[in-house]
Amino acid sequence: VPTMRSLRLVELLKTLIALGGREVGQEKLIEALWPEAEGDTAQHAFETTLHRLRKLLGEDAPLLLKDGRLSLDERSCWVDAWAFEDDVARADSLLVGGDGATGDQVLADALALWGDRPYPELADWLPASAEAVRLVELRLLAEERRLEAVEDGAVARLPEVGERGAAYLRIGAANAQRSIAHRPGHFDAAEHV
Repeated sequence: VPTMRSLRLVELLKTLIALGGREVGQEKLIEALWPEAEGDTAQHAFETTLHRLRKLLGEDAPLLLKDGRLSLDERSCWVDAWAFEDDVARADSLLVGGDGATGDQVLADALALWGDRPYPELADWLPASAEAVRLVELRLLAEERRLEAVEDGAVARLPEVGERGAAYLRIGAANAQRSIAHRPGHFDAAEHV
């Protein structure tokens, strides 16, 4: 049976990843995990939890705290969201460079990393929802890139959906983009690829 202490360690790790995993301000983490705690109490809770998490993960724990910002060490851990972003960027370069088949395969692999919703277990938690929305928008962009590759003739067809499925995907992507663009505080993923 997990203890409250061990659950807090997992919550710190989940929160770090949900907030991007790179250079997350410790004040953001403290606010997310200990919203009722004040000043020194909150800081002490963060430091203690981080120490225990490092101890649990071992001597080479992939947690880097520098200038009040916590990061996962990219050299020693793998995060699906990071792999997804890297693959989408790599596929874009391949598609622009004229290698449609390879670019399409990289996009297909990226899209296979997870379904429609990243961080489904954190869906009701506001700090994670902004990162999840950003990743959903990037997913829509990746799906759109695959369709454009078919339309441009760089790829013959999308084997998993066929012609009719491609038309439905096109309509769905257009509708999703339209609904996202009209949402207050819209984050344009295309600007960050």
